Amino acid sequence: MSYKKIITITLVIVLLCASLSVVVGGRNIETKEINTLAALKNSFSSFLDKIINQFPIFDAFLQRFRRAEPPESHIPETPEEPEILKFEISMGETRFLPGQDIVVTAALTNIGKVLLLVSEMCWQLETLDFFIRTKDGLIHIVGPFIIDGIPRNIEILPEQTLTCDLTINSDDVEFGIVLDAPSQVDAAPYKFDIGEYVIWGKYISEAELDPDPSQVAGLQAWTGELESSNKIHFTIMEEH
Repeated sequence: MSYKKIITITLVIVLLCASLSVVVGGRNIETKEINTLAALKNSFSSFLDKIINQFPIFDAFLQRFRRAEPPESHIPETPEEPEILKFEISMGETRFLPGQDIVVTAALTNIGKVLLLVSEMCWQLETLDFFIRTKDGLIHIVGPFIIDGIPRNIEILPEQTLTCDLTINSDDVEFGIVLDAPSQVDAAPYKFDIGEYVIWGKYISEAELDPDPSQVAGLQAWTGELESSNKIHFTIMEEH
């Protein structure tokens, strides 16, 4: 007997048994005794399992026409925009004697592939902020006494780096608000006593494109804030 005939006969038997009687555990249950759809479903499933065990080809037939489950809905995540600027700080020395100049270099690098328009880095123009955790554990905002002028917009080429050197313990440096206690403001200049300190910075750009049509094509203005990618620990040592 061909498989096609076996399948046809099996389907006919299934339909007849579903309407007249089903076999469960060797006992016949007449249709009139089935009062609920749940009982009919369970009885039919038991009978169908027996058919599949006897005719494996029937299982393959069912698998072929079984309704596929819908795939799980997946909302793709919005890819993050690639970074185009990197801001970091450096120090030539990290161990100082009392009274020695503490010099920090701020560096802004275009790591993208387009020409950028940014605000010039200048402490006195509020495009640079520095933060220092002093030996007592408090974090201070460090800035200049005098804020003067508006920062210029400057262009920075791909892979180009702009730098700015600052002496953070000079007489014109103000240790401002203590972040841990906003009501507390330190006197300036701050006296760097012997101990351990940590410094990091932030760059702020408010550059805007000029509507002048003669502006360089492809120039992209960058506006925002960047905290330095690193923090530097430095030490004030005792004199020997």
